[in-house]
Amino acid sequence: MKIKNFDKRYYKKCPKCGLVKTVDSFYKHNRYGVRSWCKVCESDSAKSNKNKLRRHNYYIKNKSREIEANKEWVQKNRAKRNEYMRNYMRLKYLRERKINYEHTHINNDIVWA
Repeated sequence: MKIKNFDKRYYKKCPKCGLVKTVDSFYKHNRYGVRSWCKVCESDSAKSNKNKLRRHNYYIKNKSREIEANKEWVQKNRAKRNEYMRNYMRLKYLRERKINYEHTHINNDIVWA
């Protein structure tokens, strides 16, 4: 089902859940217009343990190749990775600071005279 303009009037049935939904409930696909499963089913499938286990087994079988690919990606995307890590560490620091603040100030029943 190739759909060029994504209009909400078009409907499609998801083969996984069996529900008929508007086309905007499906992810776009470059070749066929939209994916076959709806966004909800795609999301559930991606989060499943089966995919995690499959990915883990692939990593174990191809560990050296995966490590080399990771190193190559880091070298090509150093600025992007550094920015990501900076933001990650900043958020981690703020989360810990908030937890420490709540632990020392909010949880204690401080009575001001």
